[in-house]
Amino acid sequence: MSSPLKALIATPIKEKGYGTTNYTSYSDPELDGMLDTALATVDDAKREKLLQAAVKRAVDADIIIPLHYEVTVWAMKKGLSYEPRADQYTLAQKVTPAK
Repeated sequence: MSSPLKALIATPIKEKGYGTTNYTSYSDPELDGMLDTALATVDDAKREKLLQAAVKRAVDADIIIPLHYEVTVWAMKKGLSYEPRADQYTLAQKVTPAK
């Protein structure tokens, strides 16, 4: 979720790469701060919660109207398991034997 927030909703700040497709020049410094914190957070679970809070703020403020929810699908060979990541990255090293 960080990519859409960064591109569509963040205040256009060229040096940070923020707001690249924010054609309305919408600006919310608090949301930008939430995004800064999330992008600097290494822990996946903590980052996911931070991004969820930022998305909630954007949706509650009617900044965007979500029309598309992407669902990523993974298929595994029998005997293998993969726990999907919130950012949808697929990391081969995270495939494990099924329990």
